[in-house]
Amino acid sequence: MSKALGDLSLLMGILHNAVTHYSQSIEILRLTTDYVWHASALEGIGMALIIIKNLKLEFTVDLRATKLISRSLPYCRRYYSLVYPRQRV
Repeated sequence: MSKALGDLSLLMGILHNAVTHYSQSIEILRLTTDYVWHASALEGIGMALIIIKNLKLEFTVDLRATKLISRSLPYCRRYYSLVYPRQRV
């Protein structure tokens, strides 16, 4: 449910809510064996963060969300470094 709300928020341009919903979804789906939905939630949060960066919006990434992303898949560090090149993960 959180993943679908994240998708809808992303489509409507409510990026802060999208990141929140995707974070909740990643946290839940990481514990299941539904890898397709988990990967889709990771893709969604990555896209939301890239859009936020490209629009130069003020946004602070929750430390919990950052840990979820980096723990979920190793290549998420690459996406994070693209969005926030000055910070080290």
